[in-house]
Parts: sequence; structure tokens; C-alpha cells
Amino acid sequence: MRIGFSKLPFEQYVAEQKKYKLDYETLFSEFKKGYAPLNFDADSKKHARKIARVLMKKYKHYTILFRKSPSRRGYHFTIFQYEQQLFLPIKDVLRIRKKCFDCFGRVRADVVRAKNNLPISILFDSKNMRDATMWKELKKFGDIR
Repeated sequence: MRIGFSKLPFEQYVAEQKKYKLDYETLFSEFKKGYAPLNFDADSKKHARKIARVLMKKYKHYTILFRKSPSRRGYHFTIFQYEQQLFLPIKDVLRIRKKCFDCFGRVRADVVRAKNNLPISILFDSKNMRDATMWKELKKFGDIR
């Protein structure tokens, strides 16, 4: 599975994002119900491999997607179920992210955001005029290069 949006016209970009529940409209509507996406952020290749190892054990019956972050130094991970992004109760997402070695600073910030009734677990597609790469399925540990 590969998911990329960079070459699409705007309307198609929005439709594709919604199809996979990767759009902000879905994020906010699920947040209002008390749910957040199960996303992870790694600041380096070494950190990404640590997260990937845990995710491949815990979520082997799900689809794990990854991409290089806009900085190209880090990686993003998300969990899919039935070809859509997986949303879980916010408390569960925070607990799982801690156990799976998600970026400590992001988890800590999201704990504060959750206490202040703000959405959590957001992965940005663009940062400092750079875009993240397309999402790819994590099939084996060696996919993290």
C-alpha cells in the first residue's frame, strides 16, 4: 500500500485524504467523539527503528504505514485498519504511544493538549516549506532506510 497526494489537484487531494481518514475534518469530528489517530513520530532513523520494531510486534494484524517527515531526518508512523486510519479513545492513544517509544516531547505536549480539550496525535504534511514523503506500508524492518 502506498498513499501519496503531492501531484493531485486540490479537490482530488481532499477527496483522497478523506477516503483514508487522513483529513483534518475527520480528525476534528473523531476528536469531538473522544478519539484520536494512533500516530507516532520519530526524530531519527535510530528512533524510527525502535518504534518500528515495537509496532511490527504489537500491530502485526493491522497495516502499519510510515513516511519520512518534512525535515527528512525523522519518520512518521500511523496504523490502518480496513484501509483507513485507526482512531482509538484518546487515553488509549496516549498510553500506547508512551509504551511504543513515541517522541517524548510530543507525547508530553499531547497530554497537555488533551487536558485542555485540544486534538492530539497530529502529523503535519508540510513544515518549513517542505513536504513529507508519501505513505508506504511497513512490511519488514529493513524498510526504514
